[in-house]
Amino acid sequence: MVVDNFDLIKGLLKFEDKDDFYFLQIIQRKKDGNDVPSANNGYRTIRPYYIKSIEDYERRIPAIKQLCEQNNARAYITLNVRNAKGLLLSLIRESSTLLDEDRCNQCFRILEHCCGITPKRGVKKTWIVDVDSKSQEIVKKVADSVNRCKSANKIDDETYDNVIATIPTLNGYHLITCGFDKSMLRGFLEEQFQNDSEYTKLTDEICASIKKDNPTLLYFSPKTKETENNKNDTTLSIKTLKDKAKKIFCLP
Repeated sequence: MVVDNFDLIKGLLKFEDKDDFYFLQIIQRKKDGNDVPSANNGYRTIRPYYIKSIEDYERRIPAIKQLCEQNNARAYITLNVRNAKGLLLSLIRESSTLLDEDRCNQCFRILEHCCGITPKRGVKKTWIVDVDSKSQEIVKKVADSVNRCKSANKIDDETYDNVIATIPTLNGYHLITCGFDKSMLRGFLEEQFQNDSEYTKLTDEICASIKKDNPTLLYFSPKTKETENNKNDTTLSIKTLKDKAKKIFCLP
């Protein structure tokens, strides 16, 4: 199953300042069958991108897809905008810490680290609610529950406009939301699922999955057995052609 959210996410990107950018990473994950060192927590970054405009985003789509497909990797993007000035201040603080603690050999990692932890100040952050289910009925119930939690986006006495977008993932959906009162969510979910024990684990997972500044899935084209077979067939064909060429031209 190919997950391609480029068009969907494009409408969520807002550049209001010349120094604004979005942080995008192409990541290999061990759970996708890649050989990733265990020291890397099960993933390896292939390369980062710093998206500075809608034109920049559109221009990079072919290269991002190609890198993902070549490396059996996923593209993730953080939907909370970053800002270069704020990033520089974060880099200065992190660099000072490394100097003070004599960990200068870790300086190569701080740019990506700071991009990951430094959203733009003064902008309301979006959250992610991870729904690990492909059932449209379940996703709707979760979205309805989120929209009943108190927030600044009030519609009426019982409803709030909290869900901004629904982003497909490999195993379910990410609900992109504004900030809301998390303490209310469990009660509304239990009401939606009518306290059915079958959904107790799902309710626990959803309540624990709320993230305030995490990336969402932009693109993934999983490697399949058919893909591997085609690759092996191509390799064999090239080897066969080389062997024939050696015989025809009497090469060693």
